[in-house]
Amino acid sequence: MKTRTTKHRQEILKLICAERSPIAADTLFLKGQTAGFDMALSTVYRTLDYLESNGAITKTVPMDGSKAIFELAETDHHHHMICLQCKSISPLPLCPLSSFERKITKDTGFVIQSHRLELYGTCANCANAII
Repeated sequence: MKTRTTKHRQEILKLICAERSPIAADTLFLKGQTAGFDMALSTVYRTLDYLESNGAITKTVPMDGSKAIFELAETDHHHHMICLQCKSISPLPLCPLSSFERKITKDTGFVIQSHRLELYGTCANCANAII
């Protein structure tokens, strides 16, 4: 079955592409409204689910209970640093788990298909504001 590219999918992808960091669905909705895109919040959620299931975007649900965030699926593997003060999200530029995964596979035979790592703390801006 062939799926078509809809206007809403194009608009949401355009908004995600314009972002420098992951973005929540309600923020996407508000940015879409500001940009003049005519869509309901439920359409944003359905479209995000569709785009994620088709590999165009990735979804991260932070452990701190905050909202799910979305970003373009990239070829470079990365993780996130999440500030508990201002809620900013920055990519972690390296993955420290590769050698650990190889060791687990070698020791146990368990073949790891994916993993996720999020670091929670205080960003440099918030840390400097405290001092």
